[in-house]
Amino acid sequence: MFDGGIKIHGGSSRNFQQKSFQLFARNQYGTEEINYPLFPNSPYNKYQAFLLRNAGSDFHRAHSRDAILTSLMDGSGLETQSYRPIVVYINGEYWGLYNLREKINEHFLSSKSGVESNQIDIVDPIGRIIHGGNNDFVELKQFLIDSTLVSEANYAIVSEKIDIDNYIIYLLSEIYFDNRDWPYINIRHWRPKDGKWRAILFDTDNGFGRSNPNAYDKNTLAYALDPSSMSYTNNPNSNRLFRRLMDNEIFKNKFINQFADELNSRFLTDHVIDHIDSMSQLVSTEIIDQYIRWNANPNNYNSHINIMKEFATKRPAFVKNHIVEYFELPAFHQVELTVSNQEHGYIKINSLEIRDSSWTGDYFQDVPITVTAKPKFGYTFSHWENGSISTDATLVLNIQDTIILNAIFEADQVDRPIIINEINYKSSEELDTGDWIELFNSGETTIDLSNWIITDKTIDEGFSIPENTSLESGEFLILARDIDDFNQYYNLENVIGNLNFGLSSNGDEVKLYDRDSMLYDRVAYLPTDPWPSLANGTGRTLELISPELDNSLPINWESINISGSPGLINEEIISSVENINSSSIAIYPNPFNDIIKIEFIVKQREHVKLSLLDMRGNLVVEIEDDILVSGLHKYSRNLGHLNTGKYFLRIDIGNDIYTRKWVKK
Repeated sequence: MFDGGIKIHGGSSRNFQQKSFQLFARNQYGTEEINYPLFPNSPYNKYQAFLLRNAGSDFHRAHSRDAILTSLMDGSGLETQSYRPIVVYINGEYWGLYNLREKINEHFLSSKSGVESNQIDIVDPIGRIIHGGNNDFVELKQFLIDSTLVSEANYAIVSEKIDIDNYIIYLLSEIYFDNRDWPYINIRHWRPKDGKWRAILFDTDNGFGRSNPNAYDKNTLAYALDPSSMSYTNNPNSNRLFRRLMDNEIFKNKFINQFADELNSRFLTDHVIDHIDSMSQLVSTEIIDQYIRWNANPNNYNSHINIMKEFATKRPAFVKNHIVEYFELPAFHQVELTVSNQEHGYIKINSLEIRDSSWTGDYFQDVPITVTAKPKFGYTFSHWENGSISTDATLVLNIQDTIILNAIFEADQVDRPIIINEINYKSSEELDTGDWIELFNSGETTIDLSNWIITDKTIDEGFSIPENTSLESGEFLILARDIDDFNQYYNLENVIGNLNFGLSSNGDEVKLYDRDSMLYDRVAYLPTDPWPSLANGTGRTLELISPELDNSLPINWESINISGSPGLINEEIISSVENINSSSIAIYPNPFNDIIKIEFIVKQREHVKLSLLDMRGNLVVEIEDDILVSGLHKYSRNLGHLNTGKYFLRIDIGNDIYTRKWVKK
């Protein structure tokens, strides 16, 4: 409950008995924002205003057309309003079914983009100020009046002012929808100050056959590019940007290919019908009461849902032909993509990532497409088969007929001695070291790690390992989220911080890139089976059982030691006492040829004795006998003179005795 303002919302929809409303927070009413998860799936829950919408021009038809169409574009990069169907009562009286929507304003855009609301400009189609300023947009309009974009130089100027990818996906959405209230009305441009202009997709009620059940054949592409249209929804001022951009060959090909990508994925008939069904189910139990409340025919609802499904079925074929006709292209052809093994890699065609073993889609002749074979980690691209025999991972093709491409991948034979060896993603309260990652050099030479990147997101968002950082053979490097937190519990030399990211206890992916920005190692873990669940807040960590094992497989990880083993080999301690938390011990290599290395941590000043015993318990070599201070201690000994076989290392620390098996090759 909150005290706020309310007013009627909308244009022609104000004529309906069931009005739309704007509700907004103001200090004068009691609060400056609404702090509540109005939309549970939204990443934010603070709003300055929201809409109770009566479905606009879709009133008592599908009653959710705009929500269905705009939500179809989720994940496309467009800014769209969140949606939730709700029932409204006014003074206790049933007022029917409403579309709860976000209000498009600077606060909406700030929540979507992370840009401060006072750093946002919003203008209407002809550049009138809605919020912020419009000088840049007015200058752009004049440039488009005075110039064509045939030349790459002029196109580059506009590309610096307009987010081209955003604008293309916006345009093709409106065209595919056949939104009859566009492009002169129901359009907003926005930008962060000194940023690029973007389009907002909203109010698509008059699409998908709302005003004409047979609208699936409308050539909306030609209509939106008509330089002489005098329609109130389209005129030369509103479509000039689109027309000028289409003069440029780069933009034209990019637009056609992106449209083809969408028709081959998001706009596929089965996908759209499934989306319509899932969205319509959200309101199906309330529709009859809504229509009865406002004296309407409930059959209108099912009729318009079926109109939308027929539109989804027939629209793609017409749109493809419209593209062929308008751009005078010879034809479109089928492209079939297959991979030798989908566990080894996938294929990217233009903007689409194809992860199925076999896939088909239609693309346009004389509009070059880009196809790239993308090996997964641990594999490499070998060559193409069928439509090409090239060994180049990326092909640029002007298809003349149906084409089949098969990507062949093979195991990567590259030696990668630096491995992600241990991960602490959720500390216990008793041992709160913060997140950390351990790297291990399993090779025989020292590796320079300067400017390598560790990240759980993109390489650009990762942490760069400092200059002059190297890792010797058999040595460890700890990368800590907070080096002070880590050092409260461990006294290790090879520790670097502070990482600019933390690890999620809900599952995450740790990626290591070399200085050439090539993915070198990766581990994608989960806090639950099949990954060891003890690493999730018990004090234990994810420890790779052996450096020789594939660290991408959960079966090769365990939570071995009670408090992890930073800076030490991940081997289980065999102890004669239960309380092994007082020290951590590592011996390596195991098996060994000549040199053995021993590392252990002493928590307080103690008498320490290291002895090597045979399998009968007889003393073979006394390695150390001394009083040691707290901290990490390392020993290296040449025992090449020993006979091959099994031995025990006995470590006496104070009153505690630890034994470890050791093998001499």
